[in-house]
Formats: sequence, structure tokens, C-alpha cells
Amino acid sequence: MILDRSPDNMAAFLARHAHRKLSESDEITVWKLLELQRHAMLMYTSCGWFFDELSGIETVQVIQYASRALQLAQDVFADPSLESAFLAKLAEAKSNLAEHQDGARIFEKFVRPAIVDFPKLAAHYAIRSVFEEYGEHAKIYSYEVDRGSILEITTSPVACASSSGNRSTGPLPIPCTRHFPEPILPKSCSCWTGASTRTSIP
Repeated sequence: MILDRSPDNMAAFLARHAHRKLSESDEITVWKLLELQRHAMLMYTSCGWFFDELSGIETVQVIQYASRALQLAQDVFADPSLESAFLAKLAEAKSNLAEHQDGARIFEKFVRPAIVDFPKLAAHYAIRSVFEEYGEHAKIYSYEVDRGSILEITTSPVACASSSGNRSTGPLPIPCTRHFPEPILPKSCSCWTGASTRTSIP
């Protein structure tokens, strides 16, 4: 599944391992839990824990893995307290560099800005659309975006963008709605609706 996330391979995997017929919602939960488990294993990558400084690239990388596991866990279990408990544990690990303080500070400086969520993806799509013409279907890193419609406005003093449609935390679409007015460039506006996003490599 890690190397081949095609729909056919995913369906075959579920046919082999599911003990009952799964609804679409059940399937999405299965993929989230498996992806959570994968990142929970990745966060124990040994090179990340043989370090002389907590802010080193190896340790930051394994904290990013842990952050992804946390992001999925909060989504699946609907428990917003998980992050605060995680950061409290990280804060107990102290950096050798005064400016980095501890693990919680390192998380805020280096890990949180790297977290990709769907509002960030939508904002990226909106801003890049001002400079680059996207087709009806676009691939942005590990995400795929299908645009519903677009409206060009050239006299607006502030650019704006609006999107709504489907998203996914795994390879399957999950219904959602995103509306976001964003200032982009003076005298130029790109507004679209009906966009949908999905990812095959969370």
C-alpha cells in the first residue's frame, strides 16, 4: 500500500483484510488509522534520537512524523487535548541552544509551519493561480485539485478566492467546504467555486 495507492490496489487490500462490508466513511477511517500507524512508526526512526542538539534536522524530522500522527489522531478520535499533552511532553526536552529553549518551542518554530492542511492548500492554489494558469485538473505536490469553475475580475482593488468541494486526508474524498477571501494583488482577482482536492500521498 505504501508504494501503490492506486484505487484498484486499495480495493484489493480492503477485500483481503476487511471482515465486513465497509461504508465509504469506514474506509476513510481505515486509511487514516493505517496512515497514523505508519507515521507513529516513522517517528521512532533511530537517527532522530541519536543527537547532540534537539533542533537538529534529524530530530525535527521525527517530530514532524509525530505531528502527522497527531494530526490524524485528532481527526479520527476528535480529541483536541492531544496536542496540548504532546507539547507538554516535548517541553520537558531542553535544547542546548538558548534561542530554541525546548521541544515545544522547536515544534512551534520548525514543525508547525511545515504542517499542510486544506486551508493552506487552498490558499496556495489561490495565490499561485494569479501567476500560473491551472487547468481543470492540477497536481500540487502530493495533492490533486479539480477546479469546478473560475471567475476573473480585473477591476477589484483586492483579489479574492473561494473554493468548495471535496478534500481528503487519505486517498479517498471527504466532503468539505472551504470559503476564503484572501488579499492577493491589487487590481487583480481570481475567484472560483467548486474546487475539490484529494491526495494519494498524505
